[in-house]
Amino acid sequence: MNQKGKDQSPAGQPLEDRALKSAAALFGEELLPLIGMKGRVLRIAPTEQVKLPQMDYMEDFNYEMEDGSFLHLEFESDRILIKDLPRYRSYESLMGQQFGVKVIRLKDQNGDQVIRELEKRQQEGPLARKDLLKLLLTPLMSGKISQQERISRGMKLLRQEQVNQDPEDLARMESVLYTWP
Repeated sequence: MNQKGKDQSPAGQPLEDRALKSAAALFGEELLPLIGMKGRVLRIAPTEQVKLPQMDYMEDFNYEMEDGSFLHLEFESDRILIKDLPRYRSYESLMGQQFGVKVIRLKDQNGDQVIRELEKRQQEGPLARKDLLKLLLTPLMSGKISQQERISRGMKLLRQEQVNQDPEDLARMESVLYTWP
């Protein structure tokens, strides 16, 4: 038995894995419908992938957090295409394995909602710097408002904070919004 209490084959593979792989090889066409899978099996595909190329992955932002974890933020300003997904999964897999990274997808957040909330709050009084920083990420988020409209409304929010914020900070924030396509 291995350290987790599971029997292993001489090759170090858990015996239940070997048994299931044997069953899949022998009965694949009959097993797949049992789990709701449709289609006809053409052949058994390899189950062990070894890939050793040297690759240079370029994530957008990685932070080491005070608690020892890493935080990875991946920004995508244009549409995410199917061909992008394997690259993102590679980033997440490698960073997760090496550092226990938590990945945040800004496309899962609603930029429209952020804009509307900030517009409403600005009517009630000045916005905090942290609110304005959130605004800079809205072009990367999802929503029904076009990216162009989010940028335009963001610029308006920034301009209305000129008396409340440091002018250099606001200029940097405006330049960030200007860079989005």
